[in-house]
Amino acid sequence: MSLITAEEVLKDAGFTASDIGNIRSGKLVKQTVSSTSDRELAAQFALLVKVPASELKEAFMTGSKKKETDDTITDMGLVADDPALEDFMGVALEPNGDKMTKTYLIAAPGSDLNLSEEEIQKFNGLKKSGGKQEQVETVLREVLFERLRTYKCKGLKGIAPYARSGKNYDPGKELYDKTTTAKILKARAPAFYNHVLNYPEDKPDGVEEIFSWFNYSIDDKPTICLSHKMLKEENGGIVFYERHFYVSRSHNSMQRIGGAFPVDEGMICFVLSRTSTDQVSGFGGAAKRKIGAQIMAGKIADNFEKMRESYK
Repeated sequence: MSLITAEEVLKDAGFTASDIGNIRSGKLVKQTVSSTSDRELAAQFALLVKVPASELKEAFMTGSKKKETDDTITDMGLVADDPALEDFMGVALEPNGDKMTKTYLIAAPGSDLNLSEEEIQKFNGLKKSGGKQEQVETVLREVLFERLRTYKCKGLKGIAPYARSGKNYDPGKELYDKTTTAKILKARAPAFYNHVLNYPEDKPDGVEEIFSWFNYSIDDKPTICLSHKMLKEENGGIVFYERHFYVSRSHNSMQRIGGAFPVDEGMICFVLSRTSTDQVSGFGGAAKRKIGAQIMAGKIADNFEKMRESYK
């Protein structure tokens, strides 16, 4: 199979010859792109990074640059290949622990939290025994561990739906549907695409993966997510995929697909990011999505610029 080149991928993604020239000269180019649902904010990015592929791989997989490039991250932790509850001992309901403890104790379908009906019952049941922050954090760690363990066994089909006041929301199905729109990945790295879509099945040789958890401070509230990253060296470049298959609040899920490809100047990185949130659906949704995607694109672009600066 022929080499995958940066120019081919960028053209496939809709970047113009002028865009590609700007990227190679050092500019970060960002674009909002069409949403795949009425809940989605989508944008794509391309930039030149003057570091070896090995360093990019390490930074992507371990998140070693995350905290210094994203000031919303308050804490994070890697999960062992054979996950254990102990991997989540660093998870804490901070900032605003007292307020968030009360939020979990009175959780209900359609509240600020993304929980299954069974998980809601577990938190509600803590009120009988005092409902201290430490108790809520213990149950939250158990929820995260169980969600990760089930996902590792069953993939997207194993993700428990979020209870809503109306129809429950199925993050697994939406992530599956998002992945099927990844035409560039499917065309350029079909074996990797099939594994991403059907995880944990169809794993080709050479795929690296890692699991981690993040605590983001969003609206000054702790927002815990479970992250799965996969990466493969493919025909002269690197292709990668990241999905947040559980998010405790604020939004529903996140998917990023991209690659890094060598050029004379360094490595050109391309990323397509799709985030699902209920906040942009319903009346006025089209305008909300347009504005939200622009805001999201600006924040992600700032983080990428900080990442690039950290290599200088």
